[in-house]
Amino acid sequence: MVGHWALWSTGGAQPTSLETWVRDRPLASPPQLDTGSAPSCWEMVLLAAVRSRALTTGQVQSLYPSDQLWTAADLQNWLQAMSPHGRCAFTPGTRLVPRRGDLVFWNDFAHVALALGTLDRAERHEVISFWAPPNLMWSGIPAEVRRTTIEELTAILADPTLNPGATIAVTFGPGPWAADLRPAPPVPRPVHSAP
Repeated sequence: MVGHWALWSTGGAQPTSLETWVRDRPLASPPQLDTGSAPSCWEMVLLAAVRSRALTTGQVQSLYPSDQLWTAADLQNWLQAMSPHGRCAFTPGTRLVPRRGDLVFWNDFAHVALALGTLDRAERHEVISFWAPPNLMWSGIPAEVRRTTIEELTAILADPTLNPGATIAVTFGPGPWAADLRPAPPVPRPVHSAP
């Protein structure tokens, strides 16, 4: 899915393409990822999970409230369902880091990405993300599913010109598809090839 474009959505008042599929056409194939679709960041993770068969359509259906209005309780239930094995605070420089397939959360619901369990050349923690910064809150903006880092996304969210006074808490943990809950091994340092 990396490199594909779609219209980024915050969800909310209008159902997203994934929500419409889950509610109205669960037996059909998942929606295509293109500029005609409008998933949110966490729905992109769910779409990838359904396409890879890590989650079933029924499991994804269970994450949505019975009506289209999300309440605070629905959001807390979703957070618990998406991180059923618990979450840890992300603290750069420690040995406790996201593993491949872990979900990474910014302020619980501000953003969600999928950990790759790798470091980039600057030794930042890589994730796959679907988001349209710096246009943080505008739905319907074309965005790319891209490889980025926890540190880069945190810096964007913490930018005082975009989010005055924001305090950013980053947490991570195994998603609902995880079965192996052993402690994560240390992330190996990147090996750089000679120029």
